[in-house]
Formats: sequence, C-alpha cells, structure tokens
Amino acid sequence: MTDLCLIAGQGRLPEILCAAYPEARVVGPEGDAPAGVETFRLEVLGSFLSELAASGVRRVCLVGAIRRPVVDLSQIDEATQPLVPRIVAALGKGDAGALRVLVELIEEAGMEVVGAAELCPELLPPSGVLGTRDPTERDTRDVERALSVLSTTGPADIGQGCVVAGGQVLAVETLPGTDWMLASVAAMRRHVQPAGPAREMNLKSQTLEALGLGGGGGTDPDPAPESLWAPTPAGGVLAKAPKPDQDLRVDMPTIGPDTVRRAAAAGLSGIAVASDGVIVLDRDEVARAADSAGLWVRVI
Repeated sequence: MTDLCLIAGQGRLPEILCAAYPEARVVGPEGDAPAGVETFRLEVLGSFLSELAASGVRRVCLVGAIRRPVVDLSQIDEATQPLVPRIVAALGKGDAGALRVLVELIEEAGMEVVGAAELCPELLPPSGVLGTRDPTERDTRDVERALSVLSTTGPADIGQGCVVAGGQVLAVETLPGTDWMLASVAAMRRHVQPAGPAREMNLKSQTLEALGLGGGGGTDPDPAPESLWAPTPAGGVLAKAPKPDQDLRVDMPTIGPDTVRRAAAAGLSGIAVASDGVIVLDRDEVARAADSAGLWVRVI
C-alpha cells in the first residue's frame, strides 16, 4: 500500500503524475476529478482527510485544475462541521490564501503536502530557450515590464501571468486563469485593427475568415462594445511567475503546448517563465509548438 495520495483535478499534469506513480491512490473533488477516479465533496472534507490518514497515506500532492465549489451547508458531516468557518473564509480568499488553508488542514490531519515538481523534478526546465528562437531586445523589455507588473499584483494574490506589448499592459491574469486571459487578448485583436506591423497580418486573418478558412473552434470571451475598442501594439509577450511567498507545493504556475498555441492565436511573440517557479508540461512538445508557431519560449 502506497503512502502517496494524488488529489487530482483536470488537465495534463495529473496524467503525468499518475503515470510516474501508478501505485499512488488517486482521488479528486466531485465535478473536477479525472474520469474513473474516486471522488469526494468539500462538505465531507473532515471525514475524507481522517480516512486518508487512517488508510496509511502520509504524503498528499494536489495536482490539476480545480474550480471553487459551491458548498451545500445542509450536507456538512459531523467531522467537517468544526472546519466550516475556516472553509468559508478560505473560499473568500484568493487562490494562494485558499490553498494555504487547505494545506493547513491536510497537515493537521497528520499528512505531508508534497509538490508535483518535488515528485517529478524534470517538470522544471533549466534556464535557457526552449526551441530555436530568441527574444528580441523589445521582447526583453516587455518581459521586464510584465515581471514588474507581477511583482505588484502578486502580493495582492492576483494572478501569475501578464501580457505586455510595446511596453503596454494588455492583460493581467485573474481568477479565470491564463487560458481566458490569452483568449481575451486574441478576441480583442480580432476585433481591433492593431497598430504597426501587425496590420497586414490582421487583414490577412480577416480575409481568411471572410472566406470561411480562418478562425476555428473554442469559446472566447465576448468582445467589448465597439466604442471601447482601441489599437494595440503588435507582438508582445506572456510572462509567468509565482507570487511572492506562494506555496509552490500546491499552486506552481504551469504552461504547456496549449499555452504556446493560445499565445500564438493571441498574436504574441513569445513566452517567458521564471526558472524554478513554473512547471513546463511536455517540454519537447512545447519547443516544437513554439518553433512551428514562430514563437520563442525562454526560462529566465
């Protein structure tokens, strides 16, 4: 019997951890668990943690995307009742604050919280370029600007990503996450004529869409009213970095091949991620996707 339990949500990361530790017990929150695994509800968290510890679990790893649940107070069991004030307070915090409370509850139940990168160190690539392209001087300035923004939003527990183009902040990651942020930038640029060299590219895209050859799939944020549209500088970068004092065991920023494809769809030039602070899923595929899309990816 293994002493490791993976509390798994959605996405590629749980698949990687499950493959690396096939003997681990895998459970997930109802509604967000991978298909076919044991589930639990937040309303019985106290009983669930007690049962995990009693079964011999000593290490817990939280992996994958999990939505904030709606708690049905009528379903709270006896073991969870004393935890209700802390659970309610946690749900009112940012991601880092909420996860900090969950970590405390797991540790109070006698188990250790371990990070995905601790179990699979290869998830953290060394500093350098992934792929064959390098950032330009302008890209480097945009990265510096984005990281400066994140150093301000991070202490407020707001997001782990920022998009900057030509020194202008186009988007900051908030609760909906990085995918939504990039989709917002892509939607904005489809409906707004960009300034500078991107004009020809945007006209080509519009022509292809008019012929029924462009676009393609996905649900984007609704565009803003036309009166609010404004040109944006061409290109730009996505920077990802952890928040200050963030518990990287449970909430390490992550990118993967889909991130590269979404960045390309948003018209960005590249992606910068903090060394030892951002997980890169399927590193080789990320490099191939970046080269194919004409983007650079750099670990800094």
